Amino acid sequence: MPPPEACPNPSLKAKATYAHAMRSVFAFSLFVLACSPAPRVPEAPQVAPSVQNLPAVAPVPLPTPTAPAAAVAAAAAETWHRCGALECLQFTRSADAIRYVLDTTRPRFLAIGESHASIGTEGIASSAAHLRTEWLKALAGRASDLVIELPLPPQGCDDAKRAVVEKVEKPVTQNQRGDNKNEYLELGHEARRLTLQPWALEPTCADLRAVSDAGPGSIVAMLELIARLTKARLTELDARRPAGTILVAFGGALHNDVAPAPDRASWSFGPALLLASHDRYVEVDAFVPEHIKDTESWRRMPFYAHYDPKAHPAETTLLRLGPSSFVVIFPRTTP
Repeated sequence: MPPPEACPNPSLKAKATYAHAMRSVFAFSLFVLACSPAPRVPEAPQVAPSVQNLPAVAPVPLPTPTAPAAAVAAAAAETWHRCGALECLQFTRSADAIRYVLDTTRPRFLAIGESHASIGTEGIASSAAHLRTEWLKALAGRASDLVIELPLPPQGCDDAKRAVVEKVEKPVTQNQRGDNKNEYLELGHEARRLTLQPWALEPTCADLRAVSDAGPGSIVAMLELIARLTKARLTELDARRPAGTILVAFGGALHNDVAPAPDRASWSFGPALLLASHDRYVEVDAFVPEHIKDTESWRRMPFYAHYDPKAHPAETTLLRLGPSSFVVIFPRTTP
């Protein structure tokens, strides 16, 4: 990217560039084409590539694990019932579902996976929005860092960036809705406000060239790169995290699987972190019901055959796939 002094009105360019980039974890194009300095997060709207340099905000009082939270878990435990072959619970508030998972598993790593909001679901809160408005408060005081699946590309290597846009970004984002802008940006801001340190992923030029050189396998190469960068960031943070705190990752549900299918094993950082943490890694996939469709990709999800979209539409449903694997289905917004 050109140096700041070469760019007219860089702050306005940075705002447009970063806001659009937040619409997709693959949105490299504006970083290639925009005339802006290394982006920074607004309020003076500019973002550092690692996202950890969000503007400092006076800390607010943080909730800590309390007897009421334990009481929520104990009460919920009495209501386990069957959703097909799976155990499931219902909660009036989605935050109580994630508190239950935290209270009963005590994870060292919590990896939250989502399905990116698609065209046709405009006006329905996405998983990222639920995390920002409901779950971050439940995580505050327990978690120290939040790794967001947002690859921010380096300066230079413009040809590789353009190739990644054509081979990866456009095919992946073509069915995603257009009003997703700022969700990852807002998530980072809210995490910082609640004193969780947000982090992005930082691929190198060599990483991007490897993706662009993969030809028809570029999308798979990108999925593998995201898994590798997320694992590396979490491992780095784990070496210096405050004792007793949780490291949280948030991104696509293809990357956090505890037991991925063989053909998707290289896309997931779950098995490696489960081993490294001595089974204190927990996968939580968090889905908006309006996003769940009768398609091959959804049918491959382990919970899909046991999920009844007509059951408990006004409540949050927690399904337990195993001791380290859960699915949360948020309440329906539409009738």
